[in-house]
Amino acid sequence: MTTNRIFLYALTGLLSWSCSKNDEPKGGDDSTPSGTATSTPYVLILGTENNSYVFPNAPSFDTGTYDSAANSKDAIQMQGDRRIHFYKDKYLYTFVYNRDDPGKSASFERKAGKLSKRKEYDLKNSIQARTDFGTNVVGTYSDREYFPKEAVSPTSVKFFRFDTTSDAVSDPIEWDSKNFDNIGEVAYITDLRQYKDYLLVAIRPIKAYLDEGVFPQTKLLLESRHTHTTYIGVFDHNFRLVKVIKGDKGTGVIGGLIKATGKSGVEVLDNGEVYAFAAAFNATDRPSAVLKVNVENGSFDDAYFVNLTQKSGNRKLFRTHYLGGTRFCLQFFDKIGLDVTEFGDASGKASKFAIFDVATQQLDMLTGEPEHINSITDPYVDKVQQKIYFGINTDNTDPTIYVIDANAKTISKGLVIKGQEVRALGVMKSEE
Repeated sequence: MTTNRIFLYALTGLLSWSCSKNDEPKGGDDSTPSGTATSTPYVLILGTENNSYVFPNAPSFDTGTYDSAANSKDAIQMQGDRRIHFYKDKYLYTFVYNRDDPGKSASFERKAGKLSKRKEYDLKNSIQARTDFGTNVVGTYSDREYFPKEAVSPTSVKFFRFDTTSDAVSDPIEWDSKNFDNIGEVAYITDLRQYKDYLLVAIRPIKAYLDEGVFPQTKLLLESRHTHTTYIGVFDHNFRLVKVIKGDKGTGVIGGLIKATGKSGVEVLDNGEVYAFAAAFNATDRPSAVLKVNVENGSFDDAYFVNLTQKSGNRKLFRTHYLGGTRFCLQFFDKIGLDVTEFGDASGKASKFAIFDVATQQLDMLTGEPEHINSITDPYVDKVQQKIYFGINTDNTDPTIYVIDANAKTISKGLVIKGQEVRALGVMKSEE
């Protein structure tokens, strides 16, 4: 496998000495020839957590081998830990996660087959949850530090609106998240979805402090006394809270977290129906479950409850990925049992997949995932072909894109990557 050092040299072109022929990066005998003959819509983000590169014009995710060093000529470097968002196969947003990381958040576009940076954003906060909202991308940052005994202790959720047409970003729009719903805890956002002209917000209450006012470890900040209640906030297009949908329905909170990034749980179907996939990951006595949501009435449907933990062989849900129609690809934790209270980077521990239909309530567990998984990327979903693509990094094999076929209910090996780890993948169609 090509070493990271050689790969970095190939990308930067800043060698202070000439490489001999034997030093040139190679992908092995089975690698794809250097370069791509024509422009393609496929995009790969490869590298490490703190130093990654955007590779435009990658080959199809379904098969073959891709040599990252040999195709590094047009790669674009990104410093700092990034959260990736593709807007409607059109624009790419890369949000710096840690405020002290180098580099700035940025957006990218593709014109005439060439990927270029549209704009950089000097945000003072990381972007955690995010979603498409009309012609905008909406992102949020949730404060999780609150000391009630201090005279001044602002705690809020900050909404950011990224206009994909003008590429402008709004000033942060703040919502006071202290004492959410009068329960004595702070609102922490775990997912966002557009519903008509409203923004549906999955909310996880957290203590955000210790009772004695001593600054706790991050893990303690995220604890809660309200793990049995499912919450969804309904906000208008100006990010003002309209109502709270809540209830103890036999499950728990919505959310599938890696670090502080929420991206799963509230799902709006093509036909307008709304479902809440409650992971209940911080409730050791509650299963993961699906609830049907009546947004207009501000309630959960008492007649609809699907126990996902029971159907999956006693596992907790990690994340949901909408396939269109009434079908989803679900991602479960490997661990058996209700006591899944994972904290930190849990993606490598959530490698059990299933296809689920909210209409028939049928769940089919899949097999064929690799062993010794370190991490799994957010997927690219092809709703037309009913396929979902995950980048998977393991201890003992090259990074590989795995393909889940929802119709065949199979997991198969797709594109193999020679070089750096796969961090994200997606499609960007060219703007002429």
